[in-house]
Amino acid sequence: MHYYCMYCQSQKCAAVVSDLQAMGIGRAFAPRIIQRKWVKGKALEEIHDYLPGYVFLYTEEPLTDFGPLWALPPVLRLLGSPDDFYELYGSDRAFARMLLETDGTIGILKAVEEGSVVKLDPTLFGDFEGKIIRLDRGRRRAEIEFDFDGKVQRVWCGVEMISPIAKDEETEPQA
Repeated sequence: MHYYCMYCQSQKCAAVVSDLQAMGIGRAFAPRIIQRKWVKGKALEEIHDYLPGYVFLYTEEPLTDFGPLWALPPVLRLLGSPDDFYELYGSDRAFARMLLETDGTIGILKAVEEGSVVKLDPTLFGDFEGKIIRLDRGRRRAEIEFDFDGKVQRVWCGVEMISPIAKDEETEPQA
């Protein structure tokens, strides 16, 4: 799989996604996020655009002609380097892979408590590394920090605490 990302005019992301799908270049989406909102003591989950202006593109074969992408007026720049044919690498690629695995929507994240530290469940997103920097246990949400497009990004996400697997549960009992 090959991972690409374009930065576009924010209000035109849906049109870019639609145009890319119509051209048959690959799978494209603008990322979304499910956030918890508390109203009258009840948790409601709402879907919002996340990272406005960014459109991710996934292809089976590497792109060799970027003309069709540049021809879309809302596209302002392609992330990555022309030397690498604009493919995403490193933490940007890990983030793009995580988005692909979640169909473009960041949902309620699972977190585990390790001693006095709460961390994102490492089994969820492979190479993607997000760090919990603030936790609101009462409202079951956390502020997550990660690197994308050369910048530190922060977002509040819903979290669900899960129990870590105890060491003695990992090994089979001996007869």
